[in-house]
Amino acid sequence: MERFIKKSTLPVILEVEPPEDELKQRRIRFYERLGFRLANYKYLQPSLRAGNSNFPLCIMSYPDLLTDSQFKFIKNQLYREVYNVPAVYPNSI
Repeated sequence: MERFIKKSTLPVILEVEPPEDELKQRRIRFYERLGFRLANYKYLQPSLRAGNSNFPLCIMSYPDLLTDSQFKFIKNQLYREVYNVPAVYPNSI
């Protein structure tokens, strides 16, 4: 992971579960030790199966904490390119 993030010329983005219990908090601290920053924005992973609900997650970024406009841009990219769903903020960057 360290080699990958050091070589990347773009920000590195992770989806992680909210820090609701000790295991999830430890996982977030692991990524923070690598330099990732936990964004303070609400994020829902789109349902992976028809009929299921969206799943609450958090976004972590490396090397910098995301601004509001960066978060909206990243969220749109994830929705379109990873989950194949329409953009949430069509007028974002």
